[in-house]
Amino acid sequence: MVMIVKTILCSNEKQLKVSTCERLLKTTVLDAQALIQAKKKQMDAIRNEISKLVPYPLVYSALPLIRTYFHQKNLTQLLHIIIYICEVVSCNLLFMEYEREFIPEMKEAIASLCYIGAKFSELPDLQKLRSQFSKKYGEKFIASLAECGANKEVINLCMVPEPLVEERNKLLKEIATQFHIQWNPPMALKFGCDCGCDCASCGCCK
Repeated sequence: MVMIVKTILCSNEKQLKVSTCERLLKTTVLDAQALIQAKKKQMDAIRNEISKLVPYPLVYSALPLIRTYFHQKNLTQLLHIIIYICEVVSCNLLFMEYEREFIPEMKEAIASLCYIGAKFSELPDLQKLRSQFSKKYGEKFIASLAECGANKEVINLCMVPEPLVEERNKLLKEIATQFHIQWNPPMALKFGCDCGCDCASCGCCK
């Protein structure tokens, strides 16, 4: 769906509360930075657990952990993007406060923060920030903006896509190297099958 940003006047000519927005953006950045560090520790712990399961056939038991690892990795990437967007919005708050019309250049940044706020409960201040935007531009406009104007990479990261076979095997190879384990992917993993059988013999993945 393509969204056209029309000239939107501030609802009731209200101004943004810059101090409130600055505080919410700052706390969001601090929370995001803390979450990045926490998720890095979680990812290190997951890698350690996967290393115990790398030897065939235990590697199939590691598949749920691998999915969790990539989920945390995607969220870490998303958090870095959130920090960047918060800095962009923070630099433009004064312009947004005094401009009666919606600034088209801020469409993607505001839409992305509002979209993430609805999907990512670990940063509750994003919902409060959305409320500030809604007071100035109207709830319907902000809701439509969040639905149709968010950055595509942000949307993809929020969807938590299944890791590709190549990504999964690359991670296993990296972990095997890190923990000095001799390992080659079983035929089933090469085909992207989670069944644990010998796909070369039964042909289930062909």
